[in-house]
Amino acid sequence: MQFLRRIFRGEPATGLANYRLRRRLAVGGMGEVWLAQDPDGRRVVVKRTLESDDQAILELCMADEIRNMAALDHPAIPALLDAGEHDGHHFLVLEHIHGDSLWRLSRLAQAGGSRLPDGLILRIGARIAEALAHVHSRRDDHGQPLHLVHRDVTPENMMISHRGEVKLIDFGVSHSSLNERITAPGSIYGKVAYNSPEQVLDGPVSAATDQFQLGVVLWELFAGHRLFAGGSLATVIHRIASQPALELEHFRPDLSVAVTDTVMRCLAFHPMDRHESCEQLAYRLNKLAEIMDSVEGSHYASWRATLMAQGLDPQRLPSASVHQSEPTLPQAA
Repeated sequence: MQFLRRIFRGEPATGLANYRLRRRLAVGGMGEVWLAQDPDGRRVVVKRTLESDDQAILELCMADEIRNMAALDHPAIPALLDAGEHDGHHFLVLEHIHGDSLWRLSRLAQAGGSRLPDGLILRIGARIAEALAHVHSRRDDHGQPLHLVHRDVTPENMMISHRGEVKLIDFGVSHSSLNERITAPGSIYGKVAYNSPEQVLDGPVSAATDQFQLGVVLWELFAGHRLFAGGSLATVIHRIASQPALELEHFRPDLSVAVTDTVMRCLAFHPMDRHESCEQLAYRLNKLAEIMDSVEGSHYASWRATLMAQGLDPQRLPSASVHQSEPTLPQAA
């Protein structure tokens, strides 16, 4: 990618002026995200850093996010279209997904007194696991593993297009062998209620960390309850660090043992006790979805249209930005 060679050689970028910023989608400590138009009028997403007391660290983080995104090429991950520097701030341009976050969709289903269809949950989980398997398999130009880990696998970072395509987004806190220099010991990244035991205990992160986070998402979608959230930050951290995940079958006895066992294995306390890889997890989830005669993309569209016909539009829900609380599903008791 020519723009990556340019930016990392320190040469002038084409600039953010090529993109027309239309609507701010999110803002937080790391920067802001905009819906924008490229020079050809196509919708794109622009992410850029903002002024901060930790400006140098933020710019390093964004540069590392650009490097990590450039190593990825998978249909379930938005394509990196451009990157550069504008007025001393890094920016990146990504493929726009016309759809809703899994967070919005779960809230939509909750508002309608239901939850996502089980088959659809399995298909979404399988697609995210496939994306993560791709992330974990990346190598550098010399063929050495990048050890890339997403570290923020949450419903807010999963998008489903109106055609039913599933995408894993936001590599802003991703970690690899390229950016170990700015990963501070004792730091907790992403949304705490989705962190793994090794994250809250300041242990080494790995591919199994992403698998645990995906397991939390699947558990909550099936159960209709939050798994670890509730109470103070210290309480949540203590719960993750010291208590095994509650058995899914207690909340969904109607699910097959194969489904509950697959989800619960993701949530094993020790990384070595989880699935061998996200590739293996994706295979199992796809097989379970086939057995369940899962919902395909067109059926997803029908399910969404049915809820919208009841006056439940995900676009009317507030965005789950970093300034808002996490989804308010009931806490598991």
